[in-house]
Amino acid sequence: MIPKKNNVWGMEYTLNKADAYPIKSYIDFELDQDPKKVEHVVDPLSGVFEKLSSLGPGEQMWIQILIRQNKGVTIDHTFGRRSKSWKDEAQEEIERIYEKAKPTSKDPVTAEITEGYPQLKPAEVNVIKALERSVDKQGFDAGVRAVYITKPDVFKGNKIPTNIVNLWSTFGSGYLNKFVPGNTWHVSLDYPWQDFRNMRAARFSRRILDAYRRRSLFHPPYERPRFVLTTEELATIYHFPTAETKAPGIQRISSTKGDAPTNLPT
Repeated sequence: MIPKKNNVWGMEYTLNKADAYPIKSYIDFELDQDPKKVEHVVDPLSGVFEKLSSLGPGEQMWIQILIRQNKGVTIDHTFGRRSKSWKDEAQEEIERIYEKAKPTSKDPVTAEITEGYPQLKPAEVNVIKALERSVDKQGFDAGVRAVYITKPDVFKGNKIPTNIVNLWSTFGSGYLNKFVPGNTWHVSLDYPWQDFRNMRAARFSRRILDAYRRRSLFHPPYERPRFVLTTEELATIYHFPTAETKAPGIQRISSTKGDAPTNLPT
């Protein structure tokens, strides 16, 4: 049998709803406000760091976020490219929510049906505000993947649901959007004879590592499904952690700031 130097399990994420629906952003976490005036502000990256810090010796987890400018079209992963943009989808969702919230009444004499003024629920108001705020931002085609690599004797499959599948659970919202598992890069086997000489497992491992190394997502050889994230959402999942961000096993490196030399030419 082919000796296994490492166990590799990889996964790509997708969005639970249409691209027009945003994930929870730093504005929802009140990180855009003065930290001195807001109590108990928590950086959402704390949840990601806690999962990373739970890794032990011989375990690694790689996270890759790839983006490119969105050119105003939404990619239909089943039928290919379509002309409707994610901003058009957002406007359609807003109109659909308004239409759904309109009460109707039927005239008992003429049987004519009339519509009243939309009666929005608080959750629907929040959705509309989030959609309107999202379309004001620049959108980017994006893809997010994670790879779990370990030595063969320390592979812990029970960490996959917690550390990888739910890695971005902090950013999810019940009425907006959230990251969910997309395509996986592994082979699921029940019996050794299903993978002769570990050839299938080795192939999947090589492919996910090669895709990661090439940063291949938008072009061959590993063109993959992608979604749209705005600048606000990207800044939420990728930024310098705040001073309050703490996690076991992760230490903040202190630095000092000094004045410029007095003889420095000006």
